[in-house]
Order: sequence, then structure tokens, then C-alpha cells
Amino acid sequence: MTPAQNAWEHLAKSPKSRWAAEEEPALAPVSVEHKPSFSFDKSASIFCVGSCFARNIEEHLATRGIEPLSRRVFVPRSEWENRPSGLLNKFTIKSALNELKWVLEPFDVGPDFFEVSSKGVRDLQLAPPQKLVDIDRAIARRNEFTTKYFRQLLEADIIIFTLGLNEVWHDNHTNFSLNAAPSRSAVSADPSRYHFYTPRVTECVDDLCEFYDALKAARKKPFHFVVTVSPVPLNATATGEDIRIANTISKSTLRVAANELIALRPDCIYFPSYEMITGARKDLAFAQDERHVKNSVVRDVVGKFIADYFGDLPILVPEDFSEFAYLQANPDIDDAVRKGEMISGIQHFIHHGKNENRRTVPEEPVTALINAGALE
Repeated sequence: MTPAQNAWEHLAKSPKSRWAAEEEPALAPVSVEHKPSFSFDKSASIFCVGSCFARNIEEHLATRGIEPLSRRVFVPRSEWENRPSGLLNKFTIKSALNELKWVLEPFDVGPDFFEVSSKGVRDLQLAPPQKLVDIDRAIARRNEFTTKYFRQLLEADIIIFTLGLNEVWHDNHTNFSLNAAPSRSAVSADPSRYHFYTPRVTECVDDLCEFYDALKAARKKPFHFVVTVSPVPLNATATGEDIRIANTISKSTLRVAANELIALRPDCIYFPSYEMITGARKDLAFAQDERHVKNSVVRDVVGKFIADYFGDLPILVPEDFSEFAYLQANPDIDDAVRKGEMISGIQHFIHHGKNENRRTVPEEPVTALINAGALE
């Protein structure tokens, strides 16, 4: 509780305490006051977990010489055509909490864990739209992601958790909440297996606190925990509501939950990327699909985060550079990154690609890149 005198002092002293309608809409991202209480070292290791916006954050950290551990994903294009780490997007708090629990308490993964069809299986803890694989590959991949990829949560100096959405599908057979919706055919084949719901704020807060507390208890060294909310709106809703209403409820719930986490765990940090983007004029902030944030806007948001916590780190690639576009333009580099033979497309461009006069965008326009904001 804040004493009344202090509240009036906040109002009088802060230049950002009053709405300035004349300047906000012209900016993307908008300027949001954020006061970091400490700084990070450039050598600190980072792991980003959460929605697709976490992948944007990773990429733009890498353009400044900070390669997050969470970018190291080895998955062939035949299984996932998009940004490799995108397969491990965790859209809900519960699905991210699953991964941490499985790191701390491993279990034997069997066929019941997956959605099985005559054509192959899908791991509903991964992101859609994934390709079907056989059961042996699904089990091996799942074990690898748990023991190697998500185990890095216990090692990174900084964890950045980007909250994506708050619509949850639950598997009643395994008692696990899912990261992706079961297919309509799977639901029709076994109507009792799944149910759908939207957690209330209190449940989201409990899950966030459980994630942080479990991480803190399991780790041998201190770490910083940064939480933010993805500005990317829902693509679809299973609530039956208008998508705009469902999106508002989902994002508002997550934003309040993040605020409660900071109040209950004061050593956690909230970074306002959500406000910086959703407060901007939509045509300036978002790509043609009106969902994904423009590459240049994410660059500026991450630039603000880096300036606040790391200091002045120069961008090592052209300002309009997009790793997604670079890998699409250079399939050989994309293949090498997916095999683990190269750290990333960004590192290749910095050390080799610019001297080899490699294309930074595909010769022919790729609609998916334009829609996703990678090309502007």
C-alpha cells in the first residue's frame, strides 16, 4: 500500500505519469519508461522460453553478439520448415511448466503421450503446424528436447519468459496440459480424451510462481528471471467468443498474472515489450498479416532491453537483416544450422556471408516472410 503523499509525488514527478496522446501514435514502438535496478554482463548466458515472440527476442539479441542458448535446436526441414527454435514455442504457462517438471522428474515417454494416427504421430507439446513423424522418432526427439534443450533452464544466467496465450487444451489420459490443440479427427475418435478451458488469473499466477520457485530450488547458482507478454494476438479462439474479445481476455489475464508474479516475487523483472508494441499505431507496428510484429520494431524493442540491462551494444548486421530471410535465401546455411554444424545464420553472415556477398533475402518474394514481418 502506498501512502497518499507518495502517490501524489509519483504523479507530480514522473514525466510518463500522464497520457500524451499527441506523441504516442506516431511511434512504433512507443516510448515506455522502464527503470532497471541492475545490469547484466554481456557474457551472461540467456535462455528464452515462451511464445513466438521469444524467438524474435532471441534473434535480435544475436544480432548484437549475444547468442541465447535456446537458439540451438537441431531439427531437419522435413520435420519443421520454419525457424528451427520455433518448433519449441511454448504458448501457455502450463506447457512451459510441463517442460521444467520433466527436466526435474524424468519419465518414460510412450505412445500414449502423442496423438497417433495411421500416417504418423504428433507431439502436442510442440508447436503447430508440425509434420508427422514415426513413433520412434517422436520418442527420441521428445527425450532429446527434455534432457538437452530444456535442461538449459538450469544453466542459463538469465531466463526470459514470454507469455503467449491463455487457452488451454488438456489431455485427460495423460493428465498433461497441451501446447497445441488436438486435431478435430482425434477429438472425434475419442471425445473423452481432451477438454478445453481458459485458466483464471489466480491459476496463472500460481503456475508462474510454481515455475519460478521450482527453477530457483533446482538451480545451483543465482539467475535473473525476466517475464514479458507477447504482443502477437491470437490466431484463432476455441472459446466461441469474437476473436478480439478472446484476445483481450487472454492478454489481459497474462498481463495481470505477470504483474502479480512481480509483486509476489520481487526479484523477478517485468519488461514492457507488450505495452511498447500494442500502444503503437497498428500499421506501424505489425506486418501485413496484422499479427506478427515488424522486424524493425522488434529490433527497437530488444534494443531498449539491451540498452537498459547490457549497455550500448552495436548491431553487427544491417538494420534490415532478418535471419529467417537469410536462411530462406541460403538453403545450404539453413541445413548446416539445423544439423548443428553452424551456430546460427547470423553468425554465418557476420563471419562469412557478408564477405561472400551472400543474398540476405530470397531472390523471389516469399509471402510467408512478408506476412511474418521478416521483410518490410
